[in-house]
Amino acid sequence: MEFNPPLSDGLIRAIERDLAGLMDGSRGKKALVYYAAPGREGYVQCLWGWDGSVTVEATSDHFLDAQDRLSVSQLASLARLGWGKARPFENYARDYDEPVPIHEVAELMAMTLCVVFGQCDAESLAIDEID
Repeated sequence: MEFNPPLSDGLIRAIERDLAGLMDGSRGKKALVYYAAPGREGYVQCLWGWDGSVTVEATSDHFLDAQDRLSVSQLASLARLGWGKARPFENYARDYDEPVPIHEVAELMAMTLCVVFGQCDAESLAIDEID
């Protein structure tokens, strides 16, 4: 069964643009964090390594309050998107070596934000940039 979430290209392009700036150092940051839709918990983040590698993470129940735990549907969506199991006491994570496939990473982050956490709109994307 193919999995086709209701995702706009605008969200992927916005994340791809941010990631390109993170990778080339023009943003002067080490991590980007994108948050779930307002009123919902959860996030995806991209952590840049000095060796050019990237770790992409999606929040796990370990970091959520009891009332905000991921639903069975959200967990199933994470699995369909290829996240696998969360690391013990950590987030779900995917590691990418250099050269990082920016479009693939942006697509994964965008699909996770939209399908799992309800943030499908690039215009209202909430982001933190971390030094």
